[in-house]
Amino acid sequence: MSLGIPSRINTLKVATAEFNIYFAKQYDVLHSANAHLYLGGFTGLNIATRFSDIYNLGYGNNEVSVDAGLRAGVALSYWKSIRIFHRKVQFRNFFMMPLISVLGRSGYAHDAYFKEELWKYLGDYIYVGSINKYFFFTNRATVYFGEKECSNAKHANRKSAWRVGIEWSFRHYTAPSELSLGNTSLTVGKVIIF
Repeated sequence: MSLGIPSRINTLKVATAEFNIYFAKQYDVLHSANAHLYLGGFTGLNIATRFSDIYNLGYGNNEVSVDAGLRAGVALSYWKSIRIFHRKVQFRNFFMMPLISVLGRSGYAHDAYFKEELWKYLGDYIYVGSINKYFFFTNRATVYFGEKECSNAKHANRKSAWRVGIEWSFRHYTAPSELSLGNTSLTVGKVIIF
């Protein structure tokens, strides 16, 4: 889940809230003692809403967009393990980009325009394909460290580790409500590895 709050002055501000869930299946195609390259695919569902303050700039009504979509595409991972002060540190990079997507957008959802125009032009708000109408990709780089054994009776290989990561994503929608968004986020957390 993610929440974006705009901060630039005298420009169009777009606040976003998104929920994404995905499943990825990857295969170890190249590996050595300390490195692995995984290649596979993923499928996912996303729901998002965005609000712009275009009215404050004098161009028209504020926009509220609601998105819902399914997508499937390629997923690529690279893992590299090293030892620092005799402790294991692992770098992971995960990249995914949809090749096929079906995305529905509400477009301008303000007052009468939304009520009168949405159903009339519903086909224009359904995007099929991620290259010509809806382009999106995500890249996530993370570092795992402080790994500890924490097995139990149910999971003999259970471990825990700390994770610090940075994620960058970009997406572009074509008309009728054209929009390009880039987002960078930092995450810190503890993960359980089975």
